[in-house]
Amino acid sequence: MYLQRLFCFLTNAESTRSRAQSQDQPSVIWFSLLLLSAFASVAAIAMLLSNSRDMALMTRVGHVLVSLLALMSSWLLMQCIFAFRYAHLYYQTELKGHPAGGGLQFPGVLPPDYFDFLYYAHVVGMTSQVSDVVVTSRPMRHLTLLHSLAAFAFNMMVLALSVNVMAGLL
Repeated sequence: MYLQRLFCFLTNAESTRSRAQSQDQPSVIWFSLLLLSAFASVAAIAMLLSNSRDMALMTRVGHVLVSLLALMSSWLLMQCIFAFRYAHLYYQTELKGHPAGGGLQFPGVLPPDYFDFLYYAHVVGMTSQVSDVVVTSRPMRHLTLLHSLAAFAFNMMVLALSVNVMAGLL
């Protein structure tokens, strides 16, 4: 039972629908705090790496490896936050019978499950654009815009941090 809750994104579309529709409206405060934590990790990594310049080479390499792991985890956290938010908004909108449906039109005939929302979130997070999924509602466009701007800012911070680390190695 706990394993199923932990990996709820591995379930089918019907259980995705029932979970997303049974959840209360997610709090903007929790959503903001999770996003803030992803961005705060980049600031913490920058501080960690800036303080490691005077350390031994092996310690410095360890700091860089830990920083890379933290960056990857923060990026994945941000995509998962948005994937669950997309699923919630999609199925809550569908529950209310909105004329645009759930707000996203996925290719194929099967109803979306968590993997579909993870796919959409990762595409937006990597490219700051949508691919083969059509956004059909205003609230979903707003959320996608917020996601693409946050992903762009996060990716720019990672790029700036990478350039800084490389310049420090030279």
